[in-house]
Amino acid sequence: MTVATQTVTSIRQATLADRDRVLEMARAFLAGTAYGVSIPVVAAVLEPLVDRFLSGDAGSLFLADVNGVVVGQIAMLTYPNMVSGELTASEVIW
Repeated sequence: MTVATQTVTSIRQATLADRDRVLEMARAFLAGTAYGVSIPVVAAVLEPLVDRFLSGDAGSLFLADVNGVVVGQIAMLTYPNMVSGELTASEVIW
């Protein structure tokens, strides 16, 4: 007898418990793209940035979770627009 399994996919906000996986995916993304070739990845810069996203200080970080396994992420950096001062968002981590 074959038992069907259900795939459960969700999008959720990242928490501190996700820190290691977020860093792992960020490093893999950078290593596999032109960013990683042209911009050095400095742990002393990347890790505090991830911590700022996890605390909400830099914006928001969301994760794609499939059956309890984090498989993707997107982060939105929020900052005051340099001309208008309005809060602006830009995606920075994929």
